[in-house]
Amino acid sequence: MTAEEIKAIEIRVDLSKQLFGAALTLMGFQSALLLFVLEKKEGQWYFYLAALLAFIFLILSIIFSGIGIDNEAAKLELKKIKNKAFDWQVLTVLLGIVLFVGSVGVSLFLPDKFEKKSNKSRCCEIEKISAASDTSANEKTRGLPLDTIKNLDELPINGKAVYKSRSGKKRIINHKPAPNDEKEETSFITPGNHKNYAEASFSLGFPDPRRDNANCDAVGCPDHCNFDGVKRKDAKTVISPGEKKTYKTVNDFLVKFADKHPDADMPAIINGSNGRVSLEDFNATITKAWLFCFAKETDEDYHLVIGNVKDIKDPDNRFMIVEISGLPKSGSSRSVLSKAQDDFFNIVGDPVCNSGYYWFDDGNDPVPITVSGSIYWDTEHWSKKKQTIGAHGPTELKDRLTTVWEFHPISNIQELKQ
Repeated sequence: MTAEEIKAIEIRVDLSKQLFGAALTLMGFQSALLLFVLEKKEGQWYFYLAALLAFIFLILSIIFSGIGIDNEAAKLELKKIKNKAFDWQVLTVLLGIVLFVGSVGVSLFLPDKFEKKSNKSRCCEIEKISAASDTSANEKTRGLPLDTIKNLDELPINGKAVYKSRSGKKRIINHKPAPNDEKEETSFITPGNHKNYAEASFSLGFPDPRRDNANCDAVGCPDHCNFDGVKRKDAKTVISPGEKKTYKTVNDFLVKFADKHPDADMPAIINGSNGRVSLEDFNATITKAWLFCFAKETDEDYHLVIGNVKDIKDPDNRFMIVEISGLPKSGSSRSVLSKAQDDFFNIVGDPVCNSGYYWFDDGNDPVPITVSGSIYWDTEHWSKKKQTIGAHGPTELKDRLTTVWEFHPISNIQELKQ
């Protein structure tokens, strides 16, 4: 074998090694591109076909590289194999490059997963989120797949995800900010009632008697938070000993009771009372209502927005707020209210500490419930200056929450079977 032939073999071997490295590099890029498309894009069959063929040809080029180098290194018989392995390596690498470039080009035109939306109604884009045969609304997603979360506090403001409640049902939950002016109250800090008492500001050696309250900063949080508010504390945390009345629906309660006792008359009737006044001193049950959303408040209560019918867009639908109360330190009501908290968590899934309203699929998938509680007129949501309802409930229902009459505290809440 001449020196020229040996030199040619060395050149071919070096070229083969370079092509070998190029094939490995391209496979890495192809893998990264594939992962990107799987996560961010709506992949099409032709993209996956191009990616698969690119992988196949690049792998073949590596195999041919090994065969060619092995033969040349072992025998140095260029004429015997006539460089067929090298020729096939070059061909397969070129095909792999072409297919890789093609798949990159195709990926640029694939629609983003979170931007692909139909101009038609959302109901035309329903995807099942459970393999079970349950076809109820809370077992489906509208539009594209959503992330799944295990804890409601994982959901950021303006976020939306699939969440599995303690009862095992999958629900679509979205988290919307509370109105800027909706703040339950600024509370007194009392030793033993606040985890954050040590953080209070001090002036002249004495603790500042007032400070901004915060969610989940009370004893027992997050599962069984003590009430840490001040305003009308006795009325909020003690179940009325009065009679029990039953109303079929939210509208039934509003028409038969709330509408007959206008909000504008109540400040004079309450007259600064910390306890329940005679007009509030009874208990009521609404046999069937629809829970649309809920929010954690700084005094450790939960605001629950309930409606008369399932359709949030129904112009005749009426809404009101009922409240799961923070617990009193002691007393006969504590065990009942603690169970009410547990029953509420069995419906929604988790206690939450973040602010803002948690909606059941933008209000399109409310939960049917029956709810009982003591009647309460909420002074904190009445504007004395304007003589009208103040900050009260989510922005989306601001003009549809027409009273500050509530059930507060809730003594029993259960989800109804549909």
